[in-house]
Amino acid sequence: MNSQVGARDIRSSMALITVREVWKRVVLSAITLPLTAAGSYIIKNTLVAWGILDDFSTVLGNWLKINVTPTIPWSADLILWTVSSVFMISLYCVALFLIWRRPIQSTKVISSSAFVSPSPNQTAGMPTESNEAVRNRIPIVQLRQLAEAGGWNLIDGRVSNDALAITNGLNQAAVDGTITFWGRKYQYEFGEDAAESMPLVPISKKHFLYYSFQPTNLFGNVSNFYIFTGKLAKQPSELRGKIYRDIHVDRRQMEDWLPRRA
Repeated sequence: MNSQVGARDIRSSMALITVREVWKRVVLSAITLPLTAAGSYIIKNTLVAWGILDDFSTVLGNWLKINVTPTIPWSADLILWTVSSVFMISLYCVALFLIWRRPIQSTKVISSSAFVSPSPNQTAGMPTESNEAVRNRIPIVQLRQLAEAGGWNLIDGRVSNDALAITNGLNQAAVDGTITFWGRKYQYEFGEDAAESMPLVPISKKHFLYYSFQPTNLFGNVSNFYIFTGKLAKQPSELRGKIYRDIHVDRRQMEDWLPRRA
């Protein structure tokens, strides 16, 4: 069920991306038209000022008036306008080709089969985490119980800075690599029921040079799925595609790292 919901959410996200791309190209096409028209006007005035096509325009105009359309006064000025208009149309066609030549949606839609667990034959030879690391992996929300059991005061932030102290220490441990972290890449706005649509992956130490945990999120009244890495004064939605959610940690490393409150 979760797999189907996740696939459906991805299809919706891809459809939204496609609509945005179409509108972007339509706007570019509309903007290009007056620009090419202005370019044609400038070219026509340049030709008039330099007199480059004066003789040619006179000869061609007389020939057209005699042999093609006698009722149209083919003046040199009209010939120049015609030449510049043809140039404008040609230039606009080139611009449209450049704007629309790429496929609208280059990203393949992910089907529900992408969320089906691979068979043992499919995973043979692939690098995997140790069984011990998987067994020790716990949601980071359990840090609240571990800290309270160690004597840390996380209930009343008005009289205690323990939540801030633990968060600062945790951010340092993340950069140092003292604790292993996993998370789900925050790329799509899934509901919690579809959490497993994105796999838990190890978070590199480099990530924590730019993003960190915030005490209000880490020790707030939210489930583990809504615990993010992030930046101060930035909403998670502003950092979508760069941060992780549903953070997990190595329990043994966490217990070894977290001191008891003096």
